Amino acid sequence: MSSAVDERQSGQMEAWRQIYDADYAREEPEFSGADFAGWVSTYDGKPIAAADMREWRAAVTSLAMEGAPERVLEIGCGTGMFTATLAGQVTEYRGTDLSPVAVDRLSRRVAQAPEVSARVTLHHQAAHDTTGLPAEHFDLVLMNSVVQYFPDGAYLLTVLRRAAGLLRPGGRIVVSDVRDLRTLRTWLAAVWTARTGGTAAEVRERADHSAARTNELLLDPAFFATLPEVLPQITFVEIRPKRGRSHNEITRHRYDVVLHTTATSLPRSEPETVSWDGIGARLDGLARCLRRTPGRRLRVTGVPDGRLLTEPGSGPDAGPAGPAEPEDLIALGDRLGRPVRLALSPIPGLLDAVVGAAADDIPPAIARRPDEPSRPPSGFCNDPVRITDEELHQALSARE
Repeated sequence: MSSAVDERQSGQMEAWRQIYDADYAREEPEFSGADFAGWVSTYDGKPIAAADMREWRAAVTSLAMEGAPERVLEIGCGTGMFTATLAGQVTEYRGTDLSPVAVDRLSRRVAQAPEVSARVTLHHQAAHDTTGLPAEHFDLVLMNSVVQYFPDGAYLLTVLRRAAGLLRPGGRIVVSDVRDLRTLRTWLAAVWTARTGGTAAEVRERADHSAARTNELLLDPAFFATLPEVLPQITFVEIRPKRGRSHNEITRHRYDVVLHTTATSLPRSEPETVSWDGIGARLDGLARCLRRTPGRRLRVTGVPDGRLLTEPGSGPDAGPAGPAEPEDLIALGDRLGRPVRLALSPIPGLLDAVVGAAADDIPPAIARRPDEPSRPPSGFCNDPVRITDEELHQALSARE
């Protein structure tokens, strides 16, 4: 490991490497990325529905391809969930992964796909290691469903700082499938309710115990909202809810981040702010508001996310009008020629809908900072519990 990684971080990363080496050694995923083996619901232990996973994969691909990047680096490429799709749309794709088993398997599959093999280069190296990667070269650095396995927030900051140095002016870093620290106990309470039932007090006690023992990295969205203060390359940040109509742990408890770098065009002006309650807290109220405001950007705040609010105790009361389905907001904007981008609110369970002034005006959903005293990014994440030797042995034994 590089000197940027201390002994504790190195030990946690090595434990995850061994676990995923064992998983990858057992699996034979399709190179198309359409094989979702291993994606299991924590609510019931069953595979997440294939339709849900296809929707998830399409949404991540769409997010990655915004702006039509030509040169793409994927950190944590695994066995190639996105390699074939992305490599087929860009001029250069590079993938890195900590697991030599994953890189070896993906290399063999790429060699058998002449339609993309000339565009693909794979590297076996950790996320913070930029050896052999050209500086100021990529339009996009993608990290999908990988940062939860980083040892801590300090390591993530190191990775982001080095990734920013690999981007061409105006490039983006997309960090997708980030686990939301704010809703950790809500999710765990739902898991224990589904698995064992029990009184509210019993479920809460189990959720608290599980939260204290989590060995994955979870991040309050404010971690990313503060990044321009510590990473000068970052011009502005978008923190978006997961796209999709599926109601599952991914859409409820994960989110996507887009970090925009120097030379990216800044928004021309702040949008006018209106509240969801203030426009009637219904889709038809939003439609009336948009028809009354042609040519003006709007930011509709305080929209309850209907997916998260289907779990008990998940967030603020949605009020008499009830929650909104995020995809309905986007579809309404499309029908009225007013593009909608969604952003997570600093308040868990709520969204902001940022609305363009006209059909050709796609507004960035710039993250809002929480209304509290300033904290560094490290103050907005958990400290994952170290995977013990016994836990590692049990995990590996279960995979034999």
